[in-house]
Amino acid sequence: MSGVHDSEEERIIELILSRSPSLTRMDVERLIEEKMRHKHVSRKTALYLLSIELGVRLDSPVEERLTISSLTGGLSNVSLIGRILWLKDTVKLSKRPGIQTRGGIGDGSGYAPVVFWDISREELEENGVFPGTVVEISNCYTRMNIAGRVEVHVGRRSQIQVRDDITDIPKLAAFIKPLHEVDVSNNYVNVYGIVVSKAPAREIKIDENYIQVSSFTLASKDKSYRVVLWRDAVTNYNWINVGDKIVIFDGKVKLNKFGELEIHVSNTSHIEMNPNLEVELKPRTMRLRDVIPGHNLGKIYVRILAVGKERVNPNLGRPSQTLYVVDDTGDASLTISGGLVNKVRGLLRPMDTLSVEFFRASLRGGQLFIFADEGSRIEVNPRDTPFILPVYTVPFRTASTLSTVDKIVNLEGKIVEFLSEEAPSVEIPTFNKSILVEDREGNPIKILYRDDLSNYAEEDINEGDEVIFYGLAIDMASFLLPGSIPTLRLRAYSRIEKK
Repeated sequence: MSGVHDSEEERIIELILSRSPSLTRMDVERLIEEKMRHKHVSRKTALYLLSIELGVRLDSPVEERLTISSLTGGLSNVSLIGRILWLKDTVKLSKRPGIQTRGGIGDGSGYAPVVFWDISREELEENGVFPGTVVEISNCYTRMNIAGRVEVHVGRRSQIQVRDDITDIPKLAAFIKPLHEVDVSNNYVNVYGIVVSKAPAREIKIDENYIQVSSFTLASKDKSYRVVLWRDAVTNYNWINVGDKIVIFDGKVKLNKFGELEIHVSNTSHIEMNPNLEVELKPRTMRLRDVIPGHNLGKIYVRILAVGKERVNPNLGRPSQTLYVVDDTGDASLTISGGLVNKVRGLLRPMDTLSVEFFRASLRGGQLFIFADEGSRIEVNPRDTPFILPVYTVPFRTASTLSTVDKIVNLEGKIVEFLSEEAPSVEIPTFNKSILVEDREGNPIKILYRDDLSNYAEEDINEGDEVIFYGLAIDMASFLLPGSIPTLRLRAYSRIEKK
């Protein structure tokens, strides 16, 4: 055999040794001899057969160990060293026989998801591979997943060696950030915090299929975000409770329809409890002008101007009650729901004050909506407030005294007729039912509403009834249309009482 051939054989042997750390050169020579003897082939053919058996690709463009930050999709025969940061429980594959174990791996340059094919978590742990372990993985490959991220794929032909001798790979703390420091401009985040509220699971319909969804609020210092769990994640992480300190790996940052940032958890994400994390909560006192869409880890002080009827969501069976509230900087619709309703039932009256801590908010049509549930804290008529709240009584108006200066008003009148057809309001197109009311001066006023009148009144409301409407919102559109009669809207904080 020529020197050229000898050099090629040496290259292959070195490649086998680099990809199979458990083999010595003596082992390789012995295996070559066995192949030659049993197959009756040349040394070069035997060496080629051995490389196939060990999963060592000789035509791979990647022969050197790579850092994680340098990985791209479509690489084969990759060798890398990193720390296993997390491992999920093994799942069975649905499209073919086999199993899959997902995890994450990181080195000094970066982080990547890792997928172990037909290798169980139990097998990995039996071989010393746990979260926190430094490993050398040889003969793996990379793929771009559906989200366009590079994943490391490890199969049965790959070699995994625990490297206790390597101590310069960063530990878990280098790969995760507290929620208040996370860069939400990244599509995927590894983040930790404390759970401050939790919503019940529900089903939503997507393309004729019903999908299970649940959520909770994660917080640290003065930041909080809603975390949404999809499909199997709802069941897999149903152990999460308020007060738990958790880490979310590969959470996807998304913007919901209300413009609020959320973190979504799917089957490629992972959540672990970590009670040793240092998580500090520093809610700040806020005014209504400071409230932002999404979850607010703050405390507001407001005065109640209108109290709506307590309702029950027919799908979830959860009670709710909506208030119209103000402070010295603005106004808002405040909805209290779930178990928090039981704590304040019968205690809420116009002119009372409230403090509300830990809540969610959205901004729609220029109106601020605030939502408080079991994860929120609420106090009726708190002893001390950090600033003076406006003292304001909602006025009683007639058609002749209505103006756009008022945001909400009270009205006395007689139910003339429930109109069968009503053109939708220009500003709020979903208010498509209406009542014609005659005020105490004999002028007509139109009242727009949606849903059912039972959501606003304890008694049945009929034509001819003399009633009082509390907390009606001004429909600005009616003031812009020449010749139209004044129009008001029933909102969730509105109430109707018979005289």
